[in-house]
Amino acid sequence: MNGASIIARPVKTVAQLEAELAEVDDQLDDRKRLASLQARAALAGLELTESSTGFNLVGHRVRRHCGDLASVARALGEIGEVSLVCVAQAVAAQAMRTAQDHHDGFIKAKAALAALQSLAIEGGAA
Repeated sequence: MNGASIIARPVKTVAQLEAELAEVDDQLDDRKRLASLQARAALAGLELTESSTGFNLVGHRVRRHCGDLASVARALGEIGEVSLVCVAQAVAAQAMRTAQDHHDGFIKAKAALAALQSLAIEGGAA
């Protein structure tokens, strides 16, 4: 390459990016974090309240006690993942209802889930 050297730029891993986000998140004061988590909980159909021993996430079929804001964030992440799995199961089941046999059902479910996966990737939930 005509004596020119290639300068390799460091590529950050997902773990490094998450660590940087955690540092930024730690810089926010607890009230801002709590407000942010309350908004996330409301979007998930949950209510986040403070108690004398921590925080409570309450919603339809969900009741979870969390000791600190970090555990609230983890709980909200888990609830989101479970919700996506439930949606995927419903989409696959609906697609298979009109199948002639199990091969046709697999093909229809795969196509329906591919469409769902593209939506999840665009939304950042993948």
